Amino acid sequence: MDRLKDFGAILVILLLTGSFRWFSPEQSQGGLLSLVPVPELLLVMILLVVSRTKSLGWLGRLGVPILGWLLLWNAGESFYRYFYRERFSPVHDLRYLSGLVSMLSGSDFWMTSAGTVLLAVFLFLVVLVLGRLLSGWLQHILKDLDGRWIPLLLIAAALQLVLIPGEVPSAILAEGADLEPVPVLSSVQSAIPEEAIPEEAGFADADVHIFIIESYGHTLFSNPSYREVRTRLYPVLDRELEADGWQMRSGFMRSPAFGGRSWLADATILTGIQIDTQELYDRLPASGGRNLTHFFEDAGYFRLLAAPGTSQAGEQWRNYYRFDRYLFRYDFDYQGPFVSFGAMPDQFLLYRSGELIKELEEPVFAVYTLVSSHVPFEVIPEYVPDWDLLGDGSIFSRGNLRRFDNSWLSGSEYPEGFIAGISYSLQSIRGYLNRYVEDGALAVIIGDHQPRIPISERDSTYSVPVHFLSRRPELLDILPDAWLSRSFLPKEISGEHPDMAELAFLLRDLAGGAGEFDGVRVF
Repeated sequence: MDRLKDFGAILVILLLTGSFRWFSPEQSQGGLLSLVPVPELLLVMILLVVSRTKSLGWLGRLGVPILGWLLLWNAGESFYRYFYRERFSPVHDLRYLSGLVSMLSGSDFWMTSAGTVLLAVFLFLVVLVLGRLLSGWLQHILKDLDGRWIPLLLIAAALQLVLIPGEVPSAILAEGADLEPVPVLSSVQSAIPEEAIPEEAGFADADVHIFIIESYGHTLFSNPSYREVRTRLYPVLDRELEADGWQMRSGFMRSPAFGGRSWLADATILTGIQIDTQELYDRLPASGGRNLTHFFEDAGYFRLLAAPGTSQAGEQWRNYYRFDRYLFRYDFDYQGPFVSFGAMPDQFLLYRSGELIKELEEPVFAVYTLVSSHVPFEVIPEYVPDWDLLGDGSIFSRGNLRRFDNSWLSGSEYPEGFIAGISYSLQSIRGYLNRYVEDGALAVIIGDHQPRIPISERDSTYSVPVHFLSRRPELLDILPDAWLSRSFLPKEISGEHPDMAELAFLLRDLAGGAGEFDGVRVF
């Protein structure tokens, strides 16, 4: 019985410190490699064996913080590999833990200084307690192991560092610490060839609107569960938008993110840099580079960011993204019930934005980060045809909400909730276009990333739909037909979809026309 308990304890320790190996960022599974002790665990085993020498007993205590760190890192790496197909960086990613807990609990307390400190203390205590527990288990399991095993343990650790460095925690962290320079935009060629841009092209001070839809991904077109969207929603939207006078071009672009971390996609759209790591995102504001907001500032545009999923932004961030007005969560004066991640329905945030910009005389560059199609697709608002009834949002306290049997961890109606969320966001955008957007404007609708697994398939791509809409056909005719359809249904191509970073330069080239074209990607 004791041997069976020891075997169970060993299995638990191996999984708690090496389960990340089951998933690679490319989604291939490591299988039995998860049961091979990582070098850091082998180091702790060596320390425990050596600590039996009376004068070296203190070495055994070093195993507690090492095991605690390994537990924390393995949990983060496993989560990021499974949901985001990305590496976990404790330095850059742990700061978002308070946001994750706030999102899961529905309470903003964890975003405050007191909540963050409390969470950090709790995490430290949990890691310390689990580190002590695992250290005690190992001491008991290794009670019959003597110093003759140390060379074998060292060889096992060295072999892993040589043969599979990409699956060794310390080697992964060391690789992530090797900072690469922020990309230089001027070294990249332009999005649209100069000869393809007629002299009469350009926005001519027309408004530009970018709608970023949460979790609006390619899985809508590759997953059989969402056939309803392809066969019913898109043909209807196509007919309705065309009847409203809108011309359309639609295709797919490759997002830098998968399953979450929308801010990477938002920053990619604005900067023209494919921002696929948190480290690169964090370093951008200090890079001194220019982005789309600078371009539209130079052109005399009023620049608006409506982002109800964000509570606040630091001064350096605000200086880098040169918006005239920020509408964050508490700036909308929303008095309705909490709905999804951004607290309010998409239609309401668009309503507040529209009421703000309709009084402006200068041209508008507006970016809207929509939130109603955020996981877990549990509560989805219903579209209100009469926008004048939206008021302060209290109308949603009296109904106009659909509920689905979904939660953060599981759900029996994930497809239904996901489809309802995307349909609602698209319907809200159409209503906004007809109510607030002028005829000469350009509108861009794009997804931020694919929804997380299991809403997306295990082998799904990073691609998201993108739509260009305008009542000026000569403007859309400049866009490349190679990967864009002439309807609201996106065009499928056999090759790779263009990176999302291309969007910034498509907009810049469209805005400039031939007279302003400079041949390189700079803002």
